[in-house]
Amino acid sequence: MRAQPPMDRRAFDPDNELRASTPTGPVEVRRGARPERMPTLREARETTLEFGRYHGYTLGEVELLEPNYLDWVSRTITRDRELVTKARVILADLEDRGLSRKNRPAEPEFDTRAAAG
Repeated sequence: MRAQPPMDRRAFDPDNELRASTPTGPVEVRRGARPERMPTLREARETTLEFGRYHGYTLGEVELLEPNYLDWVSRTITRDRELVTKARVILADLEDRGLSRKNRPAEPEFDTRAAAG
C-alpha cells in the first residue's frame, strides 16, 4: 500500500479549514486611544481603602503599618483596577528606595514546643 502524496496548501479553502487550534469566535484586541495616566505617588498614598482590615486607612498609612498588605492588594483585588495600580505605584517606590518587606512563609510554621505537654 502506497502513501498518499502531500496535498498542495493552495488547494485548501482557508475559510472552511477547521482545526483544533482555531478559536471558537473572532479574536479582537481593542486598545484605548492612549494609555491611562499613571497616578502620582502622592495620589496613590492619599487613596482611602473601602474594605478589609484597613478600612478607612489611606494607602500611605498602610505602607507604614504593613506594606505586605499592599502586596496582597496588588495580587488579589480584581474589581478595582485603579486601586491596584495605585498600590503598585507605592510598591515600586518602596523597591526603588531599597526598602525590603518580610515575606510570609507559604505554609504555616508550627511551634513544636507549644505542642508538648
